[in-house]
Order: sequence, then C-alpha cells, then structure tokens
Amino acid sequence: MTSKVCKNLLISITLFSLTLVSASVLSAQVRRLAGPTFSVSVAAAPGHKVSTNKNAYKFNEKATIEGKSFTPLGIVRMSVVTDDGFMAGAIADWNVYADASGEFTTEWLVAYPAERFTVKAADVTAAVEAGTDFIVMGSGANLDQCRNGANGSPVQCIGSAWVNGNLNASQASYLEGESVPYRMLFSGLTVGAQNTVTIEWDTTVSKSTHAIDYLTMYNRSETDADPCTGVAGCNPAVYSTAPIPVDPMVAMGHDGLPGTADDIVQVPGVFTLWGGTIDSVSGYSMTGTFDGASATRITVTFTAGTTAPILAWGGHISTRSDWGEANSAVAISGSPFHMRLYEFNGSPGGQDRAIQSDAVIFPAALIVIVAVQPQSSYPFTFSSTGIDVAAFTLDDNGIESDGHASTFMVDNITLFGAANQIKITEDPPMHFYTLVSINCVSSPAPGLSSGKITTSLVDRQAVLEMAEGETVTCTFLNTSPTSARVAVAGNLADSAGRALPNVLVTAVKLSTGEMTTARTNMFGFYRLADLEAGEDYVIQPRSLRHNFEPGATMLHVTRNENGLNFTAAANP
Repeated sequence: MTSKVCKNLLISITLFSLTLVSASVLSAQVRRLAGPTFSVSVAAAPGHKVSTNKNAYKFNEKATIEGKSFTPLGIVRMSVVTDDGFMAGAIADWNVYADASGEFTTEWLVAYPAERFTVKAADVTAAVEAGTDFIVMGSGANLDQCRNGANGSPVQCIGSAWVNGNLNASQASYLEGESVPYRMLFSGLTVGAQNTVTIEWDTTVSKSTHAIDYLTMYNRSETDADPCTGVAGCNPAVYSTAPIPVDPMVAMGHDGLPGTADDIVQVPGVFTLWGGTIDSVSGYSMTGTFDGASATRITVTFTAGTTAPILAWGGHISTRSDWGEANSAVAISGSPFHMRLYEFNGSPGGQDRAIQSDAVIFPAALIVIVAVQPQSSYPFTFSSTGIDVAAFTLDDNGIESDGHASTFMVDNITLFGAANQIKITEDPPMHFYTLVSINCVSSPAPGLSSGKITTSLVDRQAVLEMAEGETVTCTFLNTSPTSARVAVAGNLADSAGRALPNVLVTAVKLSTGEMTTARTNMFGFYRLADLEAGEDYVIQPRSLRHNFEPGATMLHVTRNENGLNFTAAANP
C-alpha cells in the first residue's frame, strides 16, 4: 500500500513539473505589461484556500501560488483570468495535483498585457473553486488622459480629472480641431538612466477617415491643464521640452501630394517632461496606410531626473476643413480616438486609452446672407438670440471694404436641439424694401442628421434648432421699389436768385460707379431721370465758373425727389 501511494505521488510530481514548465514557457512568449494597476477580489470556497507569495509583482516576475485543504492527491484545475480590455477572459490554464495533505504549489510568469489578475484553483473532485488576486507594480509607465467634463460643464485637467480609463460624453467634451491632453506617469526608474517610450495613435480608422491625426502641446486646448497634480514631488515650473516634428504624411493632406492646395499646416507643439531631460524625439513610423486603417508611432528618449518623471503631449482631433467632410473624425462612430503606450524600454506597453465619438463635439455653423434685387448698398440690420453676436449689419453691394459684408457667419455652435434655439430676425428697413423670402438650407455632417428650421415672413425671422456638425445657410431676399425708375430734380441759381442755364449736373451710383447726367434749362431747372430706386447716388453740379452750396450731395433714392436745389457763387 505504501509503495502504491509513493508511486502515485511520484506520478503527480512528474505531471506537476511538466505542467509548470509548459506554463512558464507559454507565459514567457507573451508581451510584458508596463504600468501600475489595481485588483479585483474573488471569494474562496469554504475550507479551500489559495494564496500568492506577494500581493504585487514586477513585470516578468514569477508568482508563487499555494493551495490548502484541497482533495488529497486530487486534480486542481488552475487558471489566471483578467477582465481588462481586449485580454478579458482566461489567459492561462493548467493542471496541478494536490499532495497527500491536500496542498499544492505552482508558479506563473507575470508577463501578460493586462492590468489586473485573478488566479483561480478548481478542486475537480469536490467541484468547488477558490481564488485570490494580485496586482502589478514596479518600474513601468502608465497612460492617462484628461476627463474635462461634459458639454457645458467644464472640468479643469487636474487631480482626478486625469484618468486611466476611456472617456464618454458624460465625462468629457472635446471640439473638432481641439487637442486632447495625455500624460505618461513613470515609476521605479533609476535616476540618471536613459529610457525610451513609444507612443502610438490611430490615424485612420477606415478608408480615409482620420481620427487623431497628429500630436500637439498638452495644454493647447485645455490651457490650464496640469499634468503634475497628484504626483508627489513634481514641480510644475521645472520641465524639459522637445519639439514635436511635423508628420510628413499629414502635411500632404488628403490627396497625399506635397505642394497642393489641400496641404495641412500642423499646429506646432512640444513634448514636455517633468523630472527629467528629453534627449531626443524620433521620426514617425506607420502601420497601414491612409487608404485603410492605420496607426502612427513616435519614440521619445529621456534621462530620468527622478524615479517618477511625467511626460505630457496632446492629440489633435482631425477636422473637416483639413481632410474634407467625409474624411474627418465626424464621419467615424464608436470609439475611434485611441492613444496607446506601445512600448517602454523595449517591453510592449499594452495600454490603450479610447474616447467614444459622443465625447467629441463637431460644432455647427450658421451663415446668414442678405440678397437685394436689384443689388443695393442699403444696410440691413439683424438681431439674434442663441449665439454670441446679438446684432449685425449686412448689405448687398458687393463691396466688402465699406464696413458691411453681405454674409455673416458663426461656426462655433456647440449647443444643439430645441433647448438651444437660435433666432435670426431682419429688422424692418427704414426705406421701402420688401422682404419676399427667407430660405434656409441645411447641410448635415456625414452620418449625422439635420436640425429643425422654421421661418416666418410675418415675423421676419428664422428659428433654428441646430444639430451637431451641420451647416445652415439662411438667405433673406429683399426687393426694392426699382420696378419703376425714379428721378431727382431741382434748380440751380446764383446768390442773387438768377437762374443758371446749361450747367452740367451728375448723379454717380455708388455701387457701380455708373453716371447719369443732365443740364439745366433756361430757367435753371434740371432733372436726372431713370435713376435706380434703392441705390445711393452722389448728386453734384459741375461748373468751372461757380462753387455750389451744398456741394456734392449723397442721396439714397427710393422715390421721385424734387427740390434738390443748389446755390452758386462766382469762383474767386
């Protein structure tokens, strides 16, 4: 009997040794993780106990796992699981055998790209399971991004706003073209030692749809961001910087050709390091192409001045103006904005921070145009609510330098829907113009819907419930009383009241420079006929012998005008 037990024990030890070797070999082939993490507790079955020799391990360190009160000489099914990101589920499993006392010891290499682990031991005979958990610590790097608050409720990028997870609309709101702040927290580094960290981000998610297109300053958009907060010993006033190089692939724009009209001028920026010195920044490398899914990488080399330096930068959210309506981030759904710790000191990073598309706001734009038939320099005033500009003035003479444009535009609308109505009202003109139509046209962003538009000629108003990313163009069409041509008439006399015959009188239309002329008759009377109502004219008598009072007179013509008289005195 004793011989049989010894034989079985020898078989168990042999099987345990083979299993341990295969598990260690398997673990050694998987990427190592860089970064501090946290754990999840698992309750043990009654009477069964599982423990590890440490609560926390460094990367590529072996965890010793012990079990007690299992079925003597029974099979124990071991597994290591995680619920972290893309590695969710069981990532290793093997069998061990309990000894005659119901105890076992085994090992597992901590080398998987996850941030928390639970080890489980299933007693096959007793059909119960016990477990414990452990965390990963030590020298490494941890990637954070800023949770800057929901739309309309901004939060400063300090303290707990720096998060180790993903972002959605309830936590963050970034506008198209803004830069998301990121920071990398290092730990356990050797002072004076050189380190390398490689960052990767998704540049295109599908064919020609750009997400984060290039890197910028960490505080370009969130100007009061402070990556130092929450890190003991970090002095925000002492840091090292290095320029972020221009990405030549981005610079060529959508057509991929340098020197063409769609070339992109990237916002300049720097990497910023607290607690060390940046030694160099590499060029860019890319996997994939802009014709499909692609990711871009860059490596920063630095020398640690403390054991826990901090590196910060920003990720620029692509814009429609750079890449085109269908090629920018507005055309992507899901969580397209990924920034990764790709590699640290030669070890794979395994950390990915994503932003859901609902946390990125694509501003709407409103364009207001005044059109006059026939074209006129008369200034039309508008009042508005729901936008930052309360009033503006437009005309339709085609001269932008006269202080009145024909088009008004606001392109930073970030509050949408019925609760954020915008009202544009054309004020009643002082002269005889008629508002004949208000035509508003919506151009929604790709994949997004249009808002609601209501117009009223009676109220002279357009009411808009804008949708994210759309552009609405409203044209207010007015007509002037020019279907019937009008005339301006008057008399020219000297200071004694004597009529001045055969004097030239001119009317110059300001909008075009067109000139109309007439001469006074024997009674000093003139009549400038066939003038265009609704236009501004300069009326002026012209004589080498006389100066006239008044001199050149500007007149906005809306109807027949009589009695524009001029008095002349002899030239000295």
